[in-house]
Amino acid sequence: MSNAAPLVWKAIPPQTPQPSPPYYINTVAITANGERVFTGTFSHTYGASDVRGPGVSTPTTQFGAYCYSATGSVLWQDNWFGYEGVYWAATTPGGDWSAFCGWYSANPYNGFVFIYDQAGNRNVSWTGSPSRVSIVQISSNAVTCAAGGDAVYIFRRTASGWGSDPLVIDLPAGTGGKADSVQALAMDATGALIAFGTYQGRIMLYSIANGLPALIGNYAGALSVHSIGMNAAGTCFVAGTGSGQVLYFSVSSFASSNAPTWSATLSNAGGTQAASVYGVAINAAGTVASAVGNIASAGVLGLLQLGATAGTWTWTADTEHNPNSTSMSSDGTLISVADGHPDGTPGAFYAYTSAANTPLWIQASGNMSWPMQISSSGNAAAAGSDDGHVYYFSPVTATGQGC
Repeated sequence: MSNAAPLVWKAIPPQTPQPSPPYYINTVAITANGERVFTGTFSHTYGASDVRGPGVSTPTTQFGAYCYSATGSVLWQDNWFGYEGVYWAATTPGGDWSAFCGWYSANPYNGFVFIYDQAGNRNVSWTGSPSRVSIVQISSNAVTCAAGGDAVYIFRRTASGWGSDPLVIDLPAGTGGKADSVQALAMDATGALIAFGTYQGRIMLYSIANGLPALIGNYAGALSVHSIGMNAAGTCFVAGTGSGQVLYFSVSSFASSNAPTWSATLSNAGGTQAASVYGVAINAAGTVASAVGNIASAGVLGLLQLGATAGTWTWTADTEHNPNSTSMSSDGTLISVADGHPDGTPGAFYAYTSAANTPLWIQASGNMSWPMQISSSGNAAAAGSDDGHVYYFSPVTATGQGC
């Protein structure tokens, strides 16, 4: 027996014609008070086991960006014909601005960044990347929107609006004759600091407080970087790596050390180390983080206390499937996990409090599930699955007896 999830609604984003099966939900973003949820439709051919079969992602496939209310109504949507669709979405705390990125076209290959105002008007429509843009973030004050793919692209908002041509941070040359790419990116609340991590394991920190990017620190010793989280003040950040470690960086010391302040290995209660840390999250104060990693076909969630010189695992908990992401409320008292892999196998959503390693509740999904985000206030959570549904839970701490 397990507690029933406080599922308020789940929905398939509407479009005409409606694909069957529905497209994946690879990303969700939720406002601080849980009143708005942002998501988009995405499709990708994973191979022979892909439930949609080969060749579904064509330049004439319709995708969309969507904004939902807390009651499940579509407040606005924007659809276009493209290639693969929306890979990541982000929002300001109040939902006055949102940003989406992904892969726009296949011939030629172009990634995109779209920025919308509160009414759903597209203010930035940029398709200048030569490959998929895999992550986008927007600062709490809506001054900076940063996106990562083959490079880091930075859009700035002034009194006259958003600039349509981004500042560009080019990546160092890749290793083994292969170009590198950005997989993880985070900012402080003001958008003055940007940390990002790459497929080949580089972690870089830039300041853009003067309007132009300036390198602060550059670490090249990680084994692939899957996720980064930065605290609100921009004094520290954490990164999850392909070596099963969480790296902690003090911003003040990174400039001189070009190395993490310390690292912590994620293992389950039995001492088995995670093969990769796929997701990390950090509270606003920068005192606690959550991390999820794969162990064989299952996984582990860990709660990590962040000290100046070392980290301490408070507890760990097992996940049924390979975990893909984690998030935290602003105060770090509520934690989420989304899991499931590969495509065509079950996934689930989990909610925890920081006080215990027993989940408040678990919600099964019909396919592997990548995103789940708790609102910064902790009153609601949104999630998405490759079963094509957006899920909305509120209040996160509510439970009922279910199976």
